[in-house]
Amino acid sequence: MIETEQSPPYRVFEDSSLYGILIGNALAFLSAVTRHWSIAPLLWIYWGQSVAIGVSNVIRMLRLREFSTEGFQLGGRPVPATRDSLEQSALFFSFHYGFFHLVYALFLAAGAVGGRLAEAEVPWVLGNIATFAIAHGYSLLINHGRDFRQKKPNLGTLVFYPYLRILPMHLAIILGSTMIGVAVPVFIGLKTLADAGLHAVERRLFRGE
Repeated sequence: MIETEQSPPYRVFEDSSLYGILIGNALAFLSAVTRHWSIAPLLWIYWGQSVAIGVSNVIRMLRLREFSTEGFQLGGRPVPATRDSLEQSALFFSFHYGFFHLVYALFLAAGAVGGRLAEAEVPWVLGNIATFAIAHGYSLLINHGRDFRQKKPNLGTLVFYPYLRILPMHLAIILGSTMIGVAVPVFIGLKTLADAGLHAVERRLFRGE
């Protein structure tokens, strides 16, 4: 146990950090419908959201004071529970996660998935990405004093959990890029449900419930 004082039980409808993510998805939905978007702008928006999730995770790791490394290995070697190991793990995650998103961005820029982004769509896409970045930043800030109070977090879980957070979303997006027209709003709705569900799972995981 890290602290004797327990965090209040997690309740979805009292989670103000969830509302920011829902607002981000609602803005993407309205933009897609009113501007008759194809899947390309949405791919870029959710790519930006994934980057925001990764940045938040690095900050979360570097803020840790106590943590477990049970079962966690890097390069085939057990990772000791030291500050140096924490910083090296954060660096490893930043490189690995960043490289994944760099390759993904190159595919998007080439129009290999979803087609090319029109110049007129760029400001709208950047605005949507900024909304998600603020939402995830707010979630990190508001939950800082509530997370990891029940037990020490496992560093290995923090290194790898963001992939579980984003891969289902992006696989669905890529599959959705083969759909046309009316499928786009429906697709955003399904993505929003997945986003909200995974956020709730994340909050329960971090609170040790």
